[in-house]
Amino acid sequence: MVIDIETELAMSTVNKKDAEIEEVCNFLLVIRKRMENLDTMRKDTSKYLHYLGLVESDYAESFERYDELKREFGLFDKLWFGRSEWKLFMSTWLKSQFQSIDIE
Repeated sequence: MVIDIETELAMSTVNKKDAEIEEVCNFLLVIRKRMENLDTMRKDTSKYLHYLGLVESDYAESFERYDELKREFGLFDKLWFGRSEWKLFMSTWLKSQFQSIDIE
């Protein structure tokens, strides 16, 4: 699953500055849900390893790869949803009458 998500992120438009914001955000919402499922699976796997008396470090490479994907996805997620919010607020700000704002 990690490799699938890595591939989808690499092939998507998340790293293209001129990509359509709404399209990328919709894509990231799908990936976000899958990441939440992966996070649950990682926690469950860690629990099962503990219960079975297995050493988690034997699976460190897989966990590290997931942690790296989670960090990378988080950056894309913050960037694109930040851009989306900025665009939304910008349109509101441009329509505001700044002379009539009560600053106190």
